[in-house]
Amino acid sequence: MDSGIKRIAILGSTGSIGQQTLDVIRALTAKFRVIGLAGGANLRLLEKQINEFQPVMFYSSVKPDFSCKCEFLSKGEFRP
Repeated sequence: MDSGIKRIAILGSTGSIGQQTLDVIRALTAKFRVIGLAGGANLRLLEKQINEFQPVMFYSSVKPDFSCKCEFLSKGEFRP
């Protein structure tokens, strides 16, 4: 059964457009679920986003030194 909730992955979540997109999702939490985040070298912000949105997977251009309940994907592990 379709609950009407759209699953979304945010590429560039730590950039300005990615942050604005997450602001919209915060306002529409009944309509969207973040399942993936990808960010650059701003690991503090990425970690904060991961803790808030609880995605099932994330990617960073640098390997983070923090752990979370989601899966880190390296460049060779991208799965559609």
